[in-house]
Amino acid sequence: MRRSTLRLYAPFIALALVQALFVVLVPSRAPSRQELAVGPGGFRGGTRAGAASGTALATSDASTTGAVVANGGTAGAGGAPTTGNVQGFDVPPGDTSHCAGEFQFDVLLTHGPPCQPKFTGDNGGATSPGVTGDTIKIVYFESQPNEQVNTILAAKGLATSSDQEEAAIKVFVDFINSHYELWGRKISLEKVVGDCPTTPPDYDKCLAAAQEVVKKQPFAVIWVTSLYADVYDVWANAGIVAIGGSAFDVSYYNDRRPYRYDVAMDGTQSADFIAEYYCKKLVGRHPDHAGTLIHATIGTRDQVTRKLGVIVPEIQANVLTAQRVIDQVRACGGDGAVVDHPFTYKSDINTATTQTESTVAALAQNKVTTIVCMCDPIAPVFLTQGLSSQRYFPEHVLPGLGLLDYDLLGQLYDPQQWQHAFGPSQLPIPTSLDNSDPARVWRAMGNSGHPCGNNGCGLPWAYLSFVAAALQQTGPDLNPFTFEQGVLGNLPPTGGSGLSALVKFGPGDYTGISDEKEVYWDPTATTPTDGSKGAYVAVGGDVRYQLGQWGTTLDGIPIRP
Repeated sequence: MRRSTLRLYAPFIALALVQALFVVLVPSRAPSRQELAVGPGGFRGGTRAGAASGTALATSDASTTGAVVANGGTAGAGGAPTTGNVQGFDVPPGDTSHCAGEFQFDVLLTHGPPCQPKFTGDNGGATSPGVTGDTIKIVYFESQPNEQVNTILAAKGLATSSDQEEAAIKVFVDFINSHYELWGRKISLEKVVGDCPTTPPDYDKCLAAAQEVVKKQPFAVIWVTSLYADVYDVWANAGIVAIGGSAFDVSYYNDRRPYRYDVAMDGTQSADFIAEYYCKKLVGRHPDHAGTLIHATIGTRDQVTRKLGVIVPEIQANVLTAQRVIDQVRACGGDGAVVDHPFTYKSDINTATTQTESTVAALAQNKVTTIVCMCDPIAPVFLTQGLSSQRYFPEHVLPGLGLLDYDLLGQLYDPQQWQHAFGPSQLPIPTSLDNSDPARVWRAMGNSGHPCGNNGCGLPWAYLSFVAAALQQTGPDLNPFTFEQGVLGNLPPTGGSGLSALVKFGPGDYTGISDEKEVYWDPTATTPTDGSKGAYVAVGGDVRYQLGQWGTTLDGIPIRP
């Protein structure tokens, strides 16, 4: 049976997030990081036996406003756009004969993580539940697939079979166990497909499925989804490290420390990027990147002033972020600049068409000229079709999140609508699937080409490689608190241009991606991913922006009928 590895949140497919994601520099200590403090920290009620001791990071985020750059300085939030990767570190003493110079290995686009000498001695054995002297137990959790979603994704080859994904995951884990320094241990990974429907969501079933995972007593759970925010609390309350749950309000990570992380950007920071982009470039002006006639009830683009409407799933962790955008745009543009509430939808593909009809009618009634869909990547398939059927051609400002900015997904959206799409993008500039890190790992383990067809299985690699780098930087004394130190204290920032998004963690920041580029949709451009037509074009090439760095114009973004 074919299934989707996107699960309504899709992949960082093969390119992007992982193509220089974790060049983890300086093995023992990161520059510009706050001193560690001894203390229990932790999510209230979330401590298990064996996981309560160790170091925890202080919660202040004073050290996270700057990105470490190659010359040892910082590019602060208000400085110039980021360019370039962090490079150069000292290799600690010990047996480094396995290393490729300063790198642990030289396979990835950015070579590999830093060289760690071969570990010898006693690693402490069972330092935490899910950890023995030989193994680290990790559950790779997935929800039940949905055939309607698969059908949509199959048009671009994005659906992949369970056999394909499982083969890729096995190769990735074998590579990690043989190439990363895991301090005498190896990852023992179990894939679990829980009784947890992708769409429509069923919280009772999913909570029960999460409890079944608790019984397995893993050290960590990986679940890549933008749904079911509260389900992660089942694992956090049990003292299990939970990785995934993208685009949620920042409190869903920070309030559960040291048990919650994600590779992507949290929804609060994403909201701030959207609001800054809108306030600097768009507010109070004509919607000149909409259709010439926006809608019969609204008028032409030169007759009206922009009015923003924000669409978001009906999930509290996401609604909070949408309201944050609305409040900031109202503050910079006044009450008439934005509809004062988000337009919400249920993540139920069975009612998507009727929900879209209601949403489009509400957008027109509120005379919305400009839409930000802080959505899953399937929702715009229905939204754009519904808008075109009503001869409604607003601007589409990209949210950066949700992989709406991935070329092959953009090709699924109605081209009459998407020619008016532009804005923030968190993904780096793509390369071909054969040049991606998952493909390089796949071939390094004796295979040819790349895994998982057009899907590429980039998402499993992104999350597994994050875990591998974090475990390497944690050291032999492994428990949730030392893991927190390994991520927040020992993973220095990397990336910030071209193929590399800026990835950084730090006190108060439990999610990775930290900058964005500006793009627009070009239906005639060729995507390097698979050579098909339709791609996002980066304005300014490989320039990326941190908060405070957006400019004030739309120079470089074409105006279309």
